[in-house]
Amino acid sequence: MAESPGPDTSLPGEAEQDGPLAWCLVANVAEADRFRSGVRHFAVGAKVWIVPPQWGDGGEKVMVLGRRRGSRGRQWCRVVQPVDRFTDFRARPVYSADVLRQLVKPWRSLHGGAPVPVRFWWTRELAQAWADSLNTHRDR
Repeated sequence: MAESPGPDTSLPGEAEQDGPLAWCLVANVAEADRFRSGVRHFAVGAKVWIVPPQWGDGGEKVMVLGRRRGSRGRQWCRVVQPVDRFTDFRARPVYSADVLRQLVKPWRSLHGGAPVPVRFWWTRELAQAWADSLNTHRDR
């Protein structure tokens, strides 16, 4: 008796590899000021991928994914940070299935409970509009 192949765990667009799997807003950790040197989890200048806002605070705090400081590029870290800790916002394609998998991984609230699915709704145009808006806001 032949076994069935099991559920498909691939991500949308993963099989094609010709184009991007998704589009995302990315940024860099802002330069240090007199109060802080980067952020606790990421070094100054580190690239982070920004998950679309998941709650109704107007995008003041965002969930970001990046390589953890001190891990020599081996360890992913996804945390919630104030958006003003980042600079040079831009829309970029996601080609890595590992990055996309980390971005859409469910998160748990601080109050416990069941994992909450991540709503990943960036398009190229929407990510670029957010980037333009955030860059303009930071220039003021």
